[in-house]
Amino acid sequence: MQAVNDVIHEMFPDARVFRLPSHEALSRRSYYFLRQSDMCFIGGTNVLASKGWRLRWFDSIFLSNAICFGVTWGGISAKPSFRERILLRRVLDGHQIHSVRDRFTQQLLDQIGIVSVSTSCPTMWRLSPEHCAAVPQEKTRSVVFTLTAYLRDPSADREMIDTLRKHYETLYFFPQMHGDYTYFQGLNINGVRVIGQNLHSYDHVLANEELDYVGSRLHGGIRALQFKKRTLVIGVDHRSVEIANDTSFPVLQRTELHKLESWITGRVPTQIKLPAEVITNWKANLRLQ
Repeated sequence: MQAVNDVIHEMFPDARVFRLPSHEALSRRSYYFLRQSDMCFIGGTNVLASKGWRLRWFDSIFLSNAICFGVTWGGISAKPSFRERILLRRVLDGHQIHSVRDRFTQQLLDQIGIVSVSTSCPTMWRLSPEHCAAVPQEKTRSVVFTLTAYLRDPSADREMIDTLRKHYETLYFFPQMHGDYTYFQGLNINGVRVIGQNLHSYDHVLANEELDYVGSRLHGGIRALQFKKRTLVIGVDHRSVEIANDTSFPVLQRTELHKLESWITGRVPTQIKLPAEVITNWKANLRLQ
Protein backbone atom coordinates (compact mmCIF):
# COMPACT_ATOMS: atom_id res chain seq x y z
CA MET A 1 0.00 0.00 0.00
CA GLN A 2 2.99 2.32 0.38
CA ALA A 3 3.59 1.89 -3.36
CA VAL A 4 -0.08 2.51 -4.17
CA ASN A 5 -0.12 5.66 -2.04
CA ASP A 6 3.07 6.95 -3.69
CA VAL A 7 1.62 6.54 -7.19
CA ILE A 8 -1.69 8.15 -6.22
CA HIS A 9 0.21 11.15 -4.83
CA GLU A 10 2.25 11.29 -8.04
CA MET A 11 -0.89 11.31 -10.22
CA PHE A 12 -3.04 13.53 -7.99
CA PRO A 13 -0.63 15.65 -5.89
CA ASP A 14 -3.31 18.12 -4.77
CA ALA A 15 -6.06 15.62 -3.99
CA ARG A 16 -7.52 14.91 -0.58
CA VAL A 17 -7.29 11.16 -0.11
CA PHE A 18 -9.56 9.15 2.18
CA ARG A 19 -8.53 5.60 3.02
CA LEU A 20 -11.03 2.86 3.83
CA PRO A 21 -10.09 -0.69 4.94
CA SER A 22 -11.00 -3.40 2.44
CA HIS A 23 -10.73 -6.23 4.98
CA GLU A 24 -13.57 -4.81 7.09
CA ALA A 25 -17.20 -4.26 6.17
CA LEU A 26 -18.10 -0.80 4.87
CA SER A 27 -19.74 1.48 7.44
CA ARG A 28 -22.01 4.52 7.19
CA ARG A 29 -18.88 6.64 7.41
CA SER A 30 -17.44 4.69 4.46
CA TYR A 31 -20.56 5.31 2.41
CA TYR A 32 -20.31 9.03 3.14
CA PHE A 33 -16.72 9.25 1.86
CA LEU A 34 -17.54 7.13 -1.18
CA ARG A 35 -20.34 9.49 -2.18
CA GLN A 36 -18.03 12.51 -1.74
CA SER A 37 -15.20 11.05 -3.84
CA ASP A 38 -14.54 11.64 -7.53
CA MET A 39 -12.53 8.43 -7.89
CA CYS A 40 -12.27 5.27 -5.83
CA PHE A 41 -9.19 3.03 -6.05
CA ILE A 42 -9.03 -0.47 -4.64
CA GLY A 43 -5.47 -1.55 -3.90
CA GLY A 44 -3.84 -4.52 -2.25
CA THR A 45 -2.95 -7.99 -3.34
CA ASN A 46 -5.80 -10.45 -2.99
CA VAL A 47 -8.83 -8.19 -2.86
CA LEU A 48 -10.63 -9.74 -5.83
CA ALA A 49 -12.02 -12.50 -3.67
CA SER A 50 -14.77 -12.72 -1.09
CA LYS A 51 -12.28 -13.30 1.73
CA GLY A 52 -10.01 -10.48 0.53
CA TRP A 53 -12.60 -7.74 0.07
CA ARG A 54 -15.45 -7.70 2.58
CA LEU A 55 -18.22 -6.70 0.20
CA ARG A 56 -21.93 -7.26 0.82
CA TRP A 57 -24.74 -7.06 -1.71
CA PHE A 58 -26.12 -3.75 -0.47
CA ASP A 59 -22.64 -2.17 -0.60
CA SER A 60 -23.10 -1.92 -4.37
CA ILE A 61 -25.83 0.67 -3.76
CA PHE A 62 -23.14 3.07 -2.54
CA LEU A 63 -20.14 1.77 -4.52
CA SER A 64 -20.16 1.40 -8.29
CA ASN A 65 -16.99 3.24 -9.38
CA ALA A 66 -14.14 1.24 -7.83
CA ILE A 67 -10.96 1.16 -9.94
CA CYS A 68 -8.59 -1.78 -9.55
CA PHE A 69 -5.02 -0.74 -8.84
CA GLY A 70 -2.54 -3.59 -9.27
CA VAL A 71 -4.77 -6.21 -7.65
CA THR A 72 -4.93 -9.94 -8.28
CA TRP A 73 -7.35 -12.81 -7.87
CA GLY A 74 -6.49 -14.36 -4.52
CA GLY A 75 -9.42 -16.64 -3.92
CA ILE A 76 -9.18 -20.22 -2.71
CA SER A 77 -10.95 -21.42 -5.86
CA ALA A 78 -9.36 -21.01 -9.28
CA LYS A 79 -12.12 -18.70 -10.52
CA PRO A 80 -14.68 -16.30 -9.03
CA SER A 81 -17.98 -17.83 -8.01
CA PHE A 82 -21.25 -16.70 -9.64
CA ARG A 83 -21.91 -14.42 -6.66
CA GLU A 84 -18.43 -12.90 -6.86
CA ARG A 85 -18.72 -12.29 -10.60
CA ILE A 86 -22.04 -10.46 -10.23
CA LEU A 87 -20.81 -8.39 -7.28
CA LEU A 88 -17.59 -7.38 -9.03
CA ARG A 89 -19.54 -6.24 -12.07
CA ARG A 90 -21.70 -4.07 -9.83
CA VAL A 91 -18.93 -2.36 -7.84
CA LEU A 92 -16.14 -2.00 -10.42
CA ASP A 93 -16.27 1.05 -12.68
CA GLY A 94 -17.32 -0.05 -16.15
CA HIS A 95 -16.05 3.18 -17.71
CA GLN A 96 -12.45 2.81 -16.55
CA ILE A 97 -9.59 0.51 -17.50
CA HIS A 98 -8.54 -1.46 -14.44
CA SER A 99 -4.97 -2.27 -13.40
CA VAL A 100 -4.34 -5.88 -12.38
CA ARG A 101 -1.16 -7.60 -11.33
CA ASP A 102 -0.99 -10.45 -13.83
CA ARG A 103 -2.51 -11.79 -17.03
CA PHE A 104 -4.31 -14.55 -15.10
CA THR A 105 -6.38 -11.91 -13.27
CA GLN A 106 -6.84 -9.96 -16.50
CA GLN A 107 -8.37 -13.02 -18.15
CA LEU A 108 -10.72 -13.55 -15.21
CA LEU A 109 -11.98 -9.97 -15.45
CA ASP A 110 -12.34 -10.28 -19.22
CA GLN A 111 -14.65 -13.25 -18.65
CA ILE A 112 -17.02 -11.15 -16.56
CA GLY A 113 -16.92 -8.14 -18.88
CA ILE A 114 -14.46 -5.90 -17.02
CA VAL A 115 -11.73 -4.25 -19.13
CA SER A 116 -8.28 -4.38 -17.55
CA VAL A 117 -4.56 -4.33 -18.32
CA SER A 118 -1.76 -6.27 -16.69
CA THR A 119 0.57 -3.73 -15.11
CA SER A 120 2.42 -6.01 -12.66
CA CYS A 121 2.38 -5.10 -8.97
CA PRO A 122 2.82 -1.40 -8.08
CA THR A 123 5.51 -2.46 -5.60
CA MET A 124 7.61 -3.41 -8.64
CA TRP A 125 7.16 -0.28 -10.72
CA ARG A 126 10.45 1.22 -9.55
CA LEU A 127 12.48 -1.92 -10.24
CA SER A 128 13.99 -0.39 -13.36
CA PRO A 129 16.86 -1.95 -15.35
CA GLU A 130 19.23 0.47 -13.60
CA HIS A 131 17.91 -0.58 -10.19
CA CYS A 132 18.21 -4.29 -11.02
CA ALA A 133 21.72 -3.84 -12.37
CA ALA A 134 22.79 -2.70 -8.90
CA VAL A 135 21.57 -5.92 -7.25
CA PRO A 136 24.49 -8.26 -6.37
CA GLN A 137 24.78 -11.36 -8.53
CA GLU A 138 26.63 -13.56 -6.04
CA LYS A 139 25.76 -14.74 -2.54
CA THR A 140 26.55 -12.89 0.64
CA ARG A 141 27.35 -14.39 4.05
CA SER A 142 23.83 -13.90 5.43
CA VAL A 143 20.28 -14.63 4.29
CA VAL A 144 16.79 -13.67 5.42
CA PHE A 145 13.99 -16.15 4.79
CA THR A 146 10.22 -16.17 5.14
CA LEU A 147 7.56 -18.86 5.55
CA THR A 148 3.85 -18.96 4.73
CA ALA A 149 1.83 -20.36 7.62
CA TYR A 150 -1.43 -20.81 5.72
CA LEU A 151 0.31 -22.80 2.96
CA ARG A 152 2.68 -24.73 5.16
CA ASP A 153 4.75 -27.72 4.14
CA PRO A 154 7.02 -28.60 7.10
CA SER A 155 9.10 -31.10 5.15
CA ALA A 156 9.81 -28.73 2.25
CA ASP A 157 10.29 -25.73 4.52
CA ARG A 158 12.83 -27.62 6.65
CA GLU A 159 14.63 -28.65 3.45
CA MET A 160 14.82 -25.01 2.38
CA ILE A 161 16.17 -23.89 5.76
CA ASP A 162 18.69 -26.75 5.89
CA THR A 163 19.99 -25.73 2.46
CA LEU A 164 20.30 -22.11 3.58
CA ARG A 165 22.15 -23.14 6.73
CA LYS A 166 24.62 -25.10 4.60
CA HIS A 167 25.63 -22.04 2.58
CA TYR A 168 25.13 -19.01 4.84
CA GLU A 169 26.82 -18.08 8.11
CA THR A 170 23.86 -16.16 9.52
CA LEU A 171 20.15 -16.84 9.02
CA TYR A 172 17.42 -14.27 9.72
CA PHE A 173 13.71 -15.10 9.79
CA PHE A 174 11.09 -12.45 9.09
CA PRO A 175 7.57 -13.41 10.27
CA GLN A 176 5.75 -11.29 7.73
CA MET A 177 2.17 -12.24 8.54
CA HIS A 178 0.15 -13.34 11.54
CA GLY A 179 0.79 -17.02 12.20
CA ASP A 180 4.19 -17.24 10.52
CA TYR A 181 6.13 -17.00 13.79
CA THR A 182 4.03 -19.67 15.51
CA TYR A 183 4.54 -21.95 12.52
CA PHE A 184 8.30 -21.31 12.62
CA GLN A 185 8.38 -22.14 16.33
CA GLY A 186 6.69 -25.45 15.59
CA LEU A 187 9.51 -26.43 13.24
CA ASN A 188 11.92 -26.46 16.23
CA ILE A 189 14.80 -24.88 14.35
CA ASN A 190 17.58 -23.25 16.38
CA GLY A 191 20.31 -20.76 15.57
CA VAL A 192 18.11 -18.34 13.60
CA ARG A 193 17.83 -14.62 14.33
CA VAL A 194 14.16 -13.58 14.35
CA ILE A 195 13.32 -10.11 13.04
CA GLY A 196 10.58 -8.08 14.72
CA GLN A 197 7.11 -8.75 13.34
CA ASN A 198 6.67 -5.38 11.63
CA LEU A 199 7.78 -3.64 8.45
CA HIS A 200 9.97 -1.13 10.27
CA SER A 201 12.12 -3.91 11.76
CA TYR A 202 12.38 -5.67 8.40
CA ASP A 203 13.36 -2.47 6.62
CA HIS A 204 16.01 -1.81 9.27
CA VAL A 205 17.66 -5.18 8.62
CA LEU A 206 17.45 -4.77 4.85
CA ALA A 207 19.01 -1.31 5.07
CA ASN A 208 21.84 -2.26 7.41
CA GLU A 209 22.82 -5.86 6.63
CA GLU A 210 24.40 -7.44 3.58
CA LEU A 211 22.20 -10.44 2.89
CA ASP A 212 20.21 -12.41 0.34
CA TYR A 213 16.49 -13.12 0.47
CA VAL A 214 14.98 -16.58 0.03
CA GLY A 215 11.40 -17.33 1.05
CA SER A 216 7.81 -18.04 0.14
CA ARG A 217 6.46 -14.56 0.88
CA LEU A 218 6.29 -12.76 -2.47
CA HIS A 219 6.10 -9.24 -1.07
CA GLY A 220 8.85 -10.01 1.42
CA GLY A 221 10.97 -10.74 -1.64
CA ILE A 222 9.82 -7.65 -3.52
CA ARG A 223 10.66 -5.54 -0.48
CA ALA A 224 14.13 -7.05 -0.36
CA LEU A 225 14.60 -6.31 -4.05
CA GLN A 226 13.54 -2.72 -3.45
CA PHE A 227 16.54 -2.57 -1.11
CA LYS A 228 18.70 -4.11 -3.88
CA LYS A 229 19.07 -7.48 -2.19
CA ARG A 230 19.67 -10.63 -4.21
CA THR A 231 16.26 -12.29 -4.13
CA LEU A 232 14.60 -15.65 -4.80
CA VAL A 233 10.96 -16.31 -4.01
CA ILE A 234 9.90 -19.89 -3.32
CA GLY A 235 6.59 -20.25 -5.13
CA VAL A 236 3.77 -21.86 -3.16
CA ASP A 237 0.69 -20.74 -5.13
CA HIS A 238 -0.48 -19.40 -8.49
CA ARG A 239 0.21 -15.74 -7.64
CA SER A 240 4.00 -16.04 -7.61
CA VAL A 241 3.86 -18.25 -10.71
CA GLU A 242 1.83 -15.69 -12.64
CA ILE A 243 4.01 -12.74 -11.66
CA ALA A 244 7.12 -14.73 -12.64
CA ASN A 245 5.59 -15.60 -16.01
CA ASP A 246 4.73 -11.97 -16.69
CA THR A 247 7.85 -10.19 -15.39
CA SER A 248 10.62 -12.82 -15.02
CA PHE A 249 10.65 -12.16 -11.28
CA PRO A 250 13.02 -14.75 -9.72
CA VAL A 251 10.75 -17.56 -8.50
CA LEU A 252 11.59 -21.20 -7.78
CA GLN A 253 8.71 -23.57 -7.14
CA ARG A 254 8.72 -25.34 -3.80
CA THR A 255 8.62 -28.64 -5.69
CA GLU A 256 11.99 -27.71 -7.22
CA LEU A 257 14.01 -27.11 -4.07
CA HIS A 258 16.74 -29.36 -5.44
CA LYS A 259 17.65 -26.35 -7.63
CA LEU A 260 18.03 -23.97 -4.70
CA GLU A 261 21.67 -24.81 -4.08
CA SER A 262 22.58 -23.93 -7.67
CA TRP A 263 20.94 -20.52 -7.31
CA ILE A 264 22.75 -19.83 -4.05
CA THR A 265 26.19 -20.71 -5.37
CA GLY A 266 25.68 -19.42 -8.90
CA ARG A 267 26.07 -15.99 -10.45
CA VAL A 268 22.55 -14.82 -11.25
CA PRO A 269 21.65 -11.37 -12.61
CA THR A 270 18.31 -9.80 -11.71
CA GLN A 271 16.34 -8.96 -14.85
CA ILE A 272 12.81 -7.75 -14.20
CA LYS A 273 10.69 -7.09 -17.28
CA LEU A 274 8.07 -4.47 -16.54
CA PRO A 275 5.27 -3.40 -18.94
CA ALA A 276 6.44 0.20 -18.73
CA GLU A 277 4.35 1.47 -21.65
CA VAL A 278 1.19 -0.16 -20.31
CA ILE A 279 1.78 1.38 -16.87
CA THR A 280 2.37 4.84 -18.38
CA ASN A 281 -0.75 4.64 -20.54
CA TRP A 282 -2.92 3.45 -17.64
CA LYS A 283 -1.86 6.38 -15.48
CA ALA A 284 -2.32 8.85 -18.35
CA ASN A 285 -5.83 7.61 -19.10
CA LEU A 286 -6.82 8.08 -15.47
CA ARG A 287 -5.72 11.70 -15.59
CA LEU A 288 -8.06 12.31 -18.52
CA GLN A 289 -11.17 11.28 -16.59
